[in-house]
Amino acid sequence: MALLFFAFFLFTMCITILEINQPTSAEVGERITITLDLKVAPSTDDEQHLILGFLAPVSWSVADNATVTYTSSAGNGTMSLAPDDEQATNTTEMLNWKDEMTAVFGLGENYGKVKWIAFKSDTKLTATKDVEITGHVQLEVTVGSRNLKTQLGYVLANTGYGVRDTYHDAQFTDCMEITGGTNSMDDLCGSAPSSVIFQPETFALEDIIKINFNADGSDTSLVGVDQVYLCLSANIEGRTVNMCDTSNENLKMNKMEANLWSITIWPKGLFNVSNVGDMSDVSFSFQNEAGDIMVKDPNSGSDFLLEQNCN
Repeated sequence: MALLFFAFFLFTMCITILEINQPTSAEVGERITITLDLKVAPSTDDEQHLILGFLAPVSWSVADNATVTYTSSAGNGTMSLAPDDEQATNTTEMLNWKDEMTAVFGLGENYGKVKWIAFKSDTKLTATKDVEITGHVQLEVTVGSRNLKTQLGYVLANTGYGVRDTYHDAQFTDCMEITGGTNSMDDLCGSAPSSVIFQPETFALEDIIKINFNADGSDTSLVGVDQVYLCLSANIEGRTVNMCDTSNENLKMNKMEANLWSITIWPKGLFNVSNVGDMSDVSFSFQNEAGDIMVKDPNSGSDFLLEQNCN
């Protein structure tokens, strides 16, 4: 989805975002406008490019459709995407502008699926010592096709000082809501959705178990892939047995809807054990058909555990 944003800052001076005029809601496919009212108090004569940081959902494709303009008592102009190969001023980690904003400001209240986009004024702006600058920045963007709630963020900075000093300004707004789509609401301001759901909730390893996988969970590495496969591992009588062959039809998951997959397994039968007590440490992950993308438990960094919980 796409959204509006802007951040304004001028040189060696204090900047104040007087007001952010941002919609509290929008319809899918709607093009919205966000305006930031600004006041800048220059402490010296200077000339720098403006840097605007905008935090918005990844799915909005802000870089592809947003336009940013500004009007001010120091001049009017346009802003373009900051080059990916341009290092942010005063960065301590050799980062470009958008990655620098991520490192310094984080993702606000969003659990993920958002990113910073950095804009740079096409021309430098000139400031005169002790001459206050007032202005407005306007960002236009088309929101995407999915229902969601998200918190937007704004950074105002300049190429002279970057975002690790005291001359920039950064603000996060209240979560806004996009409606009118066909999907269930993606609440990015809430808790990350669980990637795995078991049916039944209570089971033993000798039972038939259904595993639902939400590729749109906290790890989105498998979002949009054509096919997802289960990768299983277990300790059988003291030795580790892995089942990760994507040519095995028993490990091929069924697509229930976009990015939602399901598979029904019988652990005892898959590992061909006569006594379920000979099987322990059963775990699993998910992979694409090529086997070069794998999703594990984001909480541990290891496989998801298939722990019997019938007792």
